[in-house]
Amino acid sequence: MDQYQKVSKILTVILLLNLLVAGIKIVLGLFVDSQSIFSDGVHSISDGLGNVVGLVGISLAKRPKDDKHPYGHGKYEAIFGLVIGALLLFLGGRIFFNSLNSVLEPKVLNITWSAVMIMVATLVVNFGISTYESRIGKQLDSAILISDAKHTRSDCYITIGVLVGLVLMLLGLPSIVDGIVGFVVVGFIFYGAYEVLTNNINLLLDGKKVDEKEVMEVVEAFEEIKGVHNIRSRGFNQNIFLDMHILVDKEMSVAQSHQLEHQLREKIKAIYGKHSEILIHVEPYLG
Repeated sequence: MDQYQKVSKILTVILLLNLLVAGIKIVLGLFVDSQSIFSDGVHSISDGLGNVVGLVGISLAKRPKDDKHPYGHGKYEAIFGLVIGALLLFLGGRIFFNSLNSVLEPKVLNITWSAVMIMVATLVVNFGISTYESRIGKQLDSAILISDAKHTRSDCYITIGVLVGLVLMLLGLPSIVDGIVGFVVVGFIFYGAYEVLTNNINLLLDGKKVDEKEVMEVVEAFEEIKGVHNIRSRGFNQNIFLDMHILVDKEMSVAQSHQLEHQLREKIKAIYGKHSEILIHVEPYLG
């Protein structure tokens, strides 16, 4: 199973779990007439929408190279990561205005300890989802999974805020707490959106992917190489594009320099993956 198939399988399972959690929260929110619980459920639906967006992005990103796209279609993953970030911003704004309405026009809520326990159960599920998705996303270096994990983690923050509000109201505080908690939650949502958007924008702008010092350590293991400069890198999904200039003895033959270049390339691929594309420009050492 290739990487994109793994990511698609994970997103499909997480989509089903997110829809289950969302359904529980929305039904509970309507039953107790709580804006914070209902909003939490709506945000959980956005997690599901994020999964759908991710699946679409993966289906496009896995397309092979062609004449018009010699570097492949991997950046679709980052593009759809931006869509997830935009979803977070939109939902954060919507919850902000819903919370404002709850503060200005507070209602009497039918809160019970049973409702609290149900919300705790959904929090455990969401936390498990986001932790697993984040760990696998980092292992596979998947922009979609990492972005979606941040999206789901923001749902955990919302649920924690809602739980705090529910407990405070059960202890006797007025229902205006329901709206105030919503404002706190919105801050976490906007911060999650900021992280998702900046990470994916950096990918689209070909931000640096590897540490030059790490590359230098590999190069320094070759006595024939007298110097290295112009180390540049970009890419994602274990498909790294790396180029550099190396200096070799001016008397070295073309065949020898080619063999050296090949050995260096294989050493670097052993670190960054066999799908990495390494371009090495050989220059004569004049020192």
